[in-house]
Amino acid sequence: MTRVRPARGGLLPGFGDQDAGRSVSGFGTKKAAFLFRYRAHPEYGNRSASGRVAAELAPLAGLQAGTGRTYIAEELRKLTNLAARAQLAEEDDGQPAG
Repeated sequence: MTRVRPARGGLLPGFGDQDAGRSVSGFGTKKAAFLFRYRAHPEYGNRSASGRVAAELAPLAGLQAGTGRTYIAEELRKLTNLAARAQLAEEDDGQPAG
C-alpha cells in the first residue's frame, strides 16, 4: 500500500507502513476505523470507485469487503443528503427570485 499524505504533509494515522498491521487500534469500532480511512482516501465520495476502495480498506479495519461497501454506500447517501439540503437552503434563502 502506498503512503497517503494530507495536503499539508505528514502521514495520516493508519496509512503508514507501521500502521498497516493495526486494524482498529485507537478507534472505538471497526466501522469507525474504516470510515476514518475512507474519509481520508483520495477516492472519497467517488461512487464508481467504492467497490475497489472498500476491498482496499476493509482488511485494514478487520472487515470484509462487502461490509466496507455497505459502509461506503451509507456514507455516500449521507453526502448526497447533505448536498441536497445545502442546495435547498440556497434556493430558500428568503430573497426574491430574479
